Amino acid sequence: MIDGVGPDEPVVVLDEAGVPTGESLPLVEALARGAWHGAIAVWGVRDSGEVLLSRLPREHVLEPSRLAPTATALAGLGSPAEAVTAAVRTWLGGPVQVGEPRYLGSFRSERRYSTGSGDTIVRQQQDAYLVQIEDPLEELSLHPKYVDTVYELPAARAIALMETGGHAPAPGFDAMGRVSNALLVEADLPSQGRAALLEQLLAVAASLDDDVAGAGHE
Repeated sequence: MIDGVGPDEPVVVLDEAGVPTGESLPLVEALARGAWHGAIAVWGVRDSGEVLLSRLPREHVLEPSRLAPTATALAGLGSPAEAVTAAVRTWLGGPVQVGEPRYLGSFRSERRYSTGSGDTIVRQQQDAYLVQIEDPLEELSLHPKYVDTVYELPAARAIALMETGGHAPAPGFDAMGRVSNALLVEADLPSQGRAALLEQLLAVAASLDDDVAGAGHE
């Protein structure tokens, strides 16, 4: 299981340009073949400019206990707004209030892992979205199958962490309902795919800056 998705979950195969080919494959076969497929990355932000980062569970097949966006999902049917809201509520809890999704762009990510069952090649066209989430950390009901802990830190600090692996203190709350503050470091970052996540965080920061500039002209 990857991000809570079973190996037989069907995915739509994309060509090199990100266009659907009309073929679908079970997820496990798509990863074995290195087939391009669509995914969604959701970045939850606070009105004050903080970003929510999720720590994947220890049982995650590819990136155990590593940091990830607030929520992710395979691209599927339905509207982007529905998909984004469903992803956030699946990871953080059903009652979470999710703001209107803001599209950040499409980002390509290629990762290769060696597992006990052979090579796993993750080639994704990731559509990234920003959403406002104001629920306090302690009121989230994290789903342990998807996320171990959620951290909150300023966007600039999240970018520096992803870019250089520097130290970043962050308040956190885990799936057991406990305060889990941490000093995030290089070892907490994903072993692969950091470039795409950094690009997405830079897009998050640019969008937040636009909000500040817009508010200044009101």
